[in-house]
Amino acid sequence: MNGVATILPTLFLDPHIAILTERSLQQKTGAEQMGKLFGWLMISRFFGTLLAQLFLVPASQMIIWTSAILSKILS
Repeated sequence: MNGVATILPTLFLDPHIAILTERSLQQKTGAEQMGKLFGWLMISRFFGTLLAQLFLVPASQMIIWTSAILSKILS
């Protein structure tokens, strides 16, 4: 699953960021806009990582609970 989480941003975000970079470099205030864009991207990735960590333990507990139920049903 970690590989999918690495590939998806490459497929969906990187081309969009490349287009925005090209457009902003053609403008006078492009460097400032790109600085803000990359700042927001780093902030969103940081909070996404924190959110994933918050869901990690509850999701693992749910997997344990589901596997226990399935083992009782299938035994």
